[in-house]
Amino acid sequence: MRILHVTKKYPNAIGGDAVCVYNLQIQQAAAGHDVFVLTANSREAISKENIYKFGLLTSSFDWDGVNLKRVLSLALFFFKSFFILKKLKPDIIHSHACDLGFFIALWAKIWRIPVIQTCHSITFPHPHLAVVKRYSEWFFLRFGLFDKIITIDYNLLPLFKKYKLRNFEYFNIAGVDYEQFGEAKNNLCLSKNGGVKFIYVGRIEPLKGLDYLLRAVTVLKERNLKFELWIVGDGPSRKDLEELSCRLGLEGYVKFFGAVDERGKLIQTYCLADVFVLPSLLEGLPLTVLEAWAAGLAVISTRIGMLSHIGKDGDNIMFVPFRDEGALAKAMAQAAENSVLRENLGVSGRKLAAERYSWPAVAKQLELKYITLLNPENA
Repeated sequence: MRILHVTKKYPNAIGGDAVCVYNLQIQQAAAGHDVFVLTANSREAISKENIYKFGLLTSSFDWDGVNLKRVLSLALFFFKSFFILKKLKPDIIHSHACDLGFFIALWAKIWRIPVIQTCHSITFPHPHLAVVKRYSEWFFLRFGLFDKIITIDYNLLPLFKKYKLRNFEYFNIAGVDYEQFGEAKNNLCLSKNGGVKFIYVGRIEPLKGLDYLLRAVTVLKERNLKFELWIVGDGPSRKDLEELSCRLGLEGYVKFFGAVDERGKLIQTYCLADVFVLPSLLEGLPLTVLEAWAAGLAVISTRIGMLSHIGKDGDNIMFVPFRDEGALAKAMAQAAENSVLRENLGVSGRKLAAERYSWPAVAKQLELKYITLLNPENA
């Protein structure tokens, strides 16, 4: 099978969609398929023989909002995608961004190539987000010529029906290399003398709720707890958060790592921590939580996306309310002071990651989905 993934982000860009495409590509190639990736021409995206790029040279963060660079790159994508399809002649197209999927699906109809669109998260039902981004996303999903729209968040199915989307269903394509995390942890000589290490991994942007996390840290500081907070990643809000950290007097407590591009180093960083914290306001199924579980970390998170279904409060995760630094600080203090709680949460989370979210299993199920789209009469 010849598979073309279309994505706005590809490693070393930060984002769950980038990680997802990268790992699916590896698994699908190992299964004997010819796999290609068409991605935005960002500075972070690595170059390989099977990687095709489109649009203006940008930062991957330019694709997080609506701006002139993104609009111009979409126009260039529309024309380049025609020639890419003509050259590669894929059997199936898997889009991971609804605007890209909308435009390439127009050309795909000429060659009768099925297009599957994955929604890693959606913005259109959320009135507090930018109007242009919300309505353009709804338009692309509502009127795109997609053969199938899949969401990795079961909670979104009623909304998809309410907003009159078609051909949609829940299907998980989120996975994790839990064995690789386990090997890394076993090879580390861990020392807890420096106190409890909290970690956040991901894009640094307003929707991640990191300002609440920093304010929660001030409460832990006032309680004289021995701890550190590692913020791993980059994004448009990094400078603002660094300035907020200074204003709150958190030097010595908070460390900004920046983006960790090398995969082995990132996994090692996870494994050196104790507790993963995600105060996000909007997610589908965050891969960073799956990675934290695979590393055996205790997890503290808001009730976002699929975590509200698969997470069990007090068993494999500690849930906290949105935008509540007081509740977040209380949960972090509880995790910092109770090593047995941390250990139990980490063991339960790792078990869940191993049983339900291995990349080989995810890729195999997705292959069956592709086959169904290619042979609808046998479905």
